[in-house]
Amino acid sequence: LLSGVARLYFSDALTGKRIDEAFGLSAQQVSFTTKAGQSDLLEWTLKVPDLPGLLLQYDVVAIAGSYSDGERNLLPVLSNRTLVTESRAVFLRPGQKKEIGPDRINELSESSGFAMHRFSLEATPNPVWYAIQTLPYLNEYPFDCTEQLLNKLFAQVTGSAIVQSNPGIKKVLESRETVGSPLQLNEELKTSILSETPWVMDALKETRTAADLLKFLDKQQTREDILKLLDKLAERQSPSGGFSWFPGGQESWYVTQYTVEGFLRLEDMGLLDAELSERVTPLLTKAITFIDAEAENYLNELKKIAHKQKKRFLKEDHLSPILIHYLFVRSHAGQWESSRPGEAYTFFLEQAEKYWPEKGIYRMGLIAMTLHRENNSKVLREIMRTLREQSFTNEEMGMYWKNTSGYFWYQDPIETQALMIMLFSELGAPEAETDELRLWLLKNKQVRQWRSTKATAAAVFALLNYGTDWTNDNGTVLITFPEADSADYRATMDNALAGASGGSGYFKASWDEASFKPELADMKWENTGRSPA
Repeated sequence: LLSGVARLYFSDALTGKRIDEAFGLSAQQVSFTTKAGQSDLLEWTLKVPDLPGLLLQYDVVAIAGSYSDGERNLLPVLSNRTLVTESRAVFLRPGQKKEIGPDRINELSESSGFAMHRFSLEATPNPVWYAIQTLPYLNEYPFDCTEQLLNKLFAQVTGSAIVQSNPGIKKVLESRETVGSPLQLNEELKTSILSETPWVMDALKETRTAADLLKFLDKQQTREDILKLLDKLAERQSPSGGFSWFPGGQESWYVTQYTVEGFLRLEDMGLLDAELSERVTPLLTKAITFIDAEAENYLNELKKIAHKQKKRFLKEDHLSPILIHYLFVRSHAGQWESSRPGEAYTFFLEQAEKYWPEKGIYRMGLIAMTLHRENNSKVLREIMRTLREQSFTNEEMGMYWKNTSGYFWYQDPIETQALMIMLFSELGAPEAETDELRLWLLKNKQVRQWRSTKATAAAVFALLNYGTDWTNDNGTVLITFPEADSADYRATMDNALAGASGGSGYFKASWDEASFKPELADMKWENTGRSPA
């Protein structure tokens, strides 16, 4: 026989603190007697405490005479309750104030199973920063089709201009401050093991692209990258002036027009300096000659059909999406043309004036921009009236259209909204109305990437080129607690504001169960800036 005693000890593995009493372990020592070649079962009576997230370390030691042995191991203690995160979005327009009452907290407190784990407030005073962070996404895209080469060029030129001309952004990047995704900055989401969901993968990408903005500080390297991209694009152009999707491919009417449109964006933003203009002018002159020829060929084919069938055939609607895009690009590219557009331009412009009501929102926008440049105010007024009638406006989403997303290039809701921003602004809409349109893009962005390089380039162009300047906004979100004692919140709020992220101004204040007071749920919010928050 072997007789002895066994002892059990509990500790918090993270702190090393003994927590025997928390488990009701009053009798740590248990006696045993074991026969030779056998084992024995020992028992302790425990009361498991409510300590969510505890990593328990246990030590068992058996002593018999001068012999002893033991085991140490870790045991995670999982709560038999469910952690539920309940949130409320607070949207603030520039200068707006809102009061948030404690009704929901009071309602939850009445539940017998309710226990406060953490109370947090988050604010992003300048969310347009998250749009700026998408520029490296364009620049680092792994594929080299012509459309993406063009958007890499757009990202390089635009990103460099923004960083170099914007003192606030430049200061943020030079100080290497955190400009990560709000998902990454949210500890509650990490607690919920969201690392296994696409949300956090998006957040990781956005934090990486935010750091990549630092590359735009190197003016010399950025310039070299821009010129290399221009050389690559030049290599893609055929002798006739057309561009293909990929090297060696067939010339594409649409890709050629999209290339011209991309340079028009840079021209409209004032970002084509003398050297860049000198390099791109020969490319674009040839490209415009190519798209003019494509339109003329299209019209000639229609004439052949009309000659064989019926003369009224030419009076029917032949205004396909590629021709609407042609009118839009061609009407704005006069500075690069070698000759005026031919018969096809006039023919399809007349079709646009007649058949625009049968087109979707995006194509209506392209036609409206064309008619604006052609000074056709009568039809333009009708289109604008129709667009306004079909739009929706609400406080949080701004002004937008209900578009059904599709597979065709003219069915992307982001690009549609970006075009509407351009259209309304260039037609002299009040800045307030343009900002309503920009607001929808920001709300759509939130913490997710726009779905394509084309959509991203269009959205960034619209947000940065039109409306109120949101990139240089130094405002913040003021949060006050009229019913609470300042000692319960002042230090927490001061620390949160001191640690605000550069650029977006994002900050977060949190109170745990012990420090939270019900009066903190009664708040007043105020946006002191010029941009939405």
